[in-house]
Amino acid sequence: MSPRPARVVIVDDAPFIRSALTRLLEGDPDLVVVGAASTGEELLARRAEWRPDVVTLDLNMPGMGGLETLDRLMADVPLPVVILSTHSGERAPLTLEALSRGAVDFIDKEAYSLVDFQALRRVLHEK
Repeated sequence: MSPRPARVVIVDDAPFIRSALTRLLEGDPDLVVVGAASTGEELLARRAEWRPDVVTLDLNMPGMGGLETLDRLMADVPLPVVILSTHSGERAPLTLEALSRGAVDFIDKEAYSLVDFQALRRVLHEK
């Protein structure tokens, strides 16, 4: 019996990114997208409903930003959070701050073209 797929929630204020990541992960038998939120507030409000195993989180969002969202996730019931942001280069201050606050890894959106789904799918699956 194979383990159940990991339940993923995508949090990004850009509708295109949410849609692209959902489509990108749909074909992965190890992952299932159970929700997509445009704000940190939406994620926190729907977390109990979605019951994610892992969250991809943008850092730059209106309202509650990524770091505050991360803090609230970690204070409640910690779970793996992968930062997926244009602010998440290897030495970017926000990335380092997110990692120090509990994020498990990061992906720099600018390092991957959203038209090269295979490369981004591989790195998302690995992380």
